[in-house]
Amino acid sequence: MGTKDEVEKGPRLCHLDNDIGEETNVAEANPEIVKKLQALAEKMTGELGGDGSGKGPGVRPPGIVENPEFLYPVKEGTAKGEGKKMAK
Repeated sequence: MGTKDEVEKGPRLCHLDNDIGEETNVAEANPEIVKKLQALAEKMTGELGGDGSGKGPGVRPPGIVENPEFLYPVKEGTAKGEGKKMAK
């Protein structure tokens, strides 16, 4: 399903072993799988604060690194080639 594809109403389920291009929606033929996946998603939404509250038993504080250091050497200044116009 690409960015220009029409968005379908309802759940979407694809069998990736048989349809890697995600062209066929098999949700209607597999309601038990859809129901199971929706229940898992709802559970995780609550645990991870995805309900908009930002609170839940699985919510962790953001990672903060004190005195971070670059892993690779960095030179101050503009990037090589920045500001040059390309010929048409």
